Amino acid sequence: MNTLSKELFTFMAKILCGLLFIAIIGPSNLFALGDVPLKNSSELSSDEPILEFIQNSTSSKKESKFVKYNYSLDVPVTVFESLSKIEDEQATYWDSRLVHAESFYMQGDYEKALEAFARIKEESNDKDLSAQVDIQLFYILVDSAKHAEALSLLDRVTSEKYSSPVDCFQMIRVFYTTRNYTEAQKHLDVIKDKYENSFWSQLATIYKTTAKGNKSQLDRQLKLLKENYSEHQGYEAEVFSLYEYYVEIGDFSQSIHVLKKCLGTMETIEPKLRVINSLILDYKTSLAQQKIIKLIKSHSDEDAIVQVLVELAADTGQMGMPSIEKMIYEWIHENKADTEVAIWSQAYFVRDDIKHGNADKAAVKLKHLILKNKEHSLLPRTLYQIANSYAQHKQPVMARTLYHYVYNNWSGDSRALWAKMGYAMSSFSMEKPEEAKKTIDDLVSSGLDPEAIMDMGFKFSVFFREHRLFVGAQNMLTMLNKRWPNAEKGLSFDLELARLNVVAGDFDASEKFMDKMIDRENTFSGRGQAAFLVAEEFLNEGRYLENQGNVELSKKYYHKAIDHWKKVITHFSDTSLGIEANHMIANDYHYLGDYTNALNHYETVLEKYPDHEYAWNIQYMIGDSINQMKIKGMMPADEADPQIRFAFTSLLEDYPNSRAANAARTWLQENPELN
Repeated sequence: MNTLSKELFTFMAKILCGLLFIAIIGPSNLFALGDVPLKNSSELSSDEPILEFIQNSTSSKKESKFVKYNYSLDVPVTVFESLSKIEDEQATYWDSRLVHAESFYMQGDYEKALEAFARIKEESNDKDLSAQVDIQLFYILVDSAKHAEALSLLDRVTSEKYSSPVDCFQMIRVFYTTRNYTEAQKHLDVIKDKYENSFWSQLATIYKTTAKGNKSQLDRQLKLLKENYSEHQGYEAEVFSLYEYYVEIGDFSQSIHVLKKCLGTMETIEPKLRVINSLILDYKTSLAQQKIIKLIKSHSDEDAIVQVLVELAADTGQMGMPSIEKMIYEWIHENKADTEVAIWSQAYFVRDDIKHGNADKAAVKLKHLILKNKEHSLLPRTLYQIANSYAQHKQPVMARTLYHYVYNNWSGDSRALWAKMGYAMSSFSMEKPEEAKKTIDDLVSSGLDPEAIMDMGFKFSVFFREHRLFVGAQNMLTMLNKRWPNAEKGLSFDLELARLNVVAGDFDASEKFMDKMIDRENTFSGRGQAAFLVAEEFLNEGRYLENQGNVELSKKYYHKAIDHWKKVITHFSDTSLGIEANHMIANDYHYLGDYTNALNHYETVLEKYPDHEYAWNIQYMIGDSINQMKIKGMMPADEADPQIRFAFTSLLEDYPNSRAANAARTWLQENPELN
């Protein structure tokens, strides 16, 4: 399932579950969950140490009966228990049943999800609902590597009279983003024939054109779409979907071009926001900042702008664009200090001081935040994020104290048990394994589902690894693996332990976990992807070391990456992962300067997979590898030059507007004697 669709279904599920949640406990009780008495400011000394302040502010906590949570959807387990009862009683609450089925999908339990959706389809006579279920079934089949069944379903959907072209395009876009262009093109032809001379046939023509990379032809087709169908009810939605397609394949400039070409002046927030999103993803910081400033000026009076800015600040923070993040939070602080979102800007300034090592300033601001927002419903979530910042910047004592503060005061909030897991992780980082294990025991004895505990532990381990906090991550994963040795999540634990050992430089341990993953039978659909990710970790660590100036050590990682890619090819040669592994091996050999082997693997990929997503780049790398062989004296010029010319000429013929086209043209222009 693509990222946008997952977010959409998650959002819909939260809304439906939220309504049911309110119906169960009553709206007045809903806000009481976060109403925790804290110390009054008059009782506090300004120089009271921050640790004592937090520890002394944990009295008079209010318990909630909703302690158990479903952590995939961030809603209480009681909600899903109610949904299960609805299903067992055969009631016709189809929305609730869809949420129930989707919850299995989002937890990665594909078999239960398939069963739940199939049952809905069997029992409902609603054709619109049946089409919606088909979409979900398709995504599950693709994600669980059941491609033949997914293709069969798509064949049926595109041929059935009731099927919506919107549904068909959703499925076809999955094939595009998974690089199965042959199937995508085939079904686009079906749509063109089925909806001849219509909005949908024109849209199908556009998607067929995108695969060819001919931007001038694409512009003509986009112009026809706008001239003939701009009043169609699905026009704007499908333009946005086309935009998302280009974002998913990483062509951010083209994603912006599509919006401008089809939506013109773009006066509303949504298209402007998407342009900014593409600039951020493309790391064009200054341009993104300019667009955000214009967005603020033109929409500052609209209520929606504040939430939009908060989300942008979060995105830019994660993408490593501190200047934009700071600008947004400063604007919120100056212009929205009296609104509920002000808590986010206050939290940002605390986190910023933590990041820059200003412990005293962070402590003062943290006290102020707690006192000012003691009844704010977002306080536990905000403090949880600040605790993560302390953990990230290697201050486990403060992190552990804040995690404890959150779970001890807001047992009914969705962050409470996450905070308890954070407490365990921080204990591991402080080399207090017995305290960490006791915390896990408490979680188990509280009745929390072991699956939820493993999920939280795994996600925290990933967080710690990404910030190179290896001790806590490795200890947590090892403990979970020992406690539940036969759990289905064992594959994920093995993968994460393998990646940790890659970064730690323990190649033998990493290989042991990779072999263990490959040998697993009960999780077949994920084994190949897991093995692929281990090899990719070697590549990424090699790049990291090379950027740090440690070139010799980086070469060892590149060689190890090649060894692991070869294992992927050996065990998964009949899948797309095998083809992609050849592509990655070619890149590794190119990094190492072994252009002969790089050339062989590039040619293998192009021969077996001519419609590869990066065929244009592979074609360029073939020419570049031969050129490097000529420069290094590995191939005589009279033998190399005709091959280079053929590679670059073919690139310009097949992909004239690709990002590699200019480099190919430059080489041909600089070698006129060959023309």
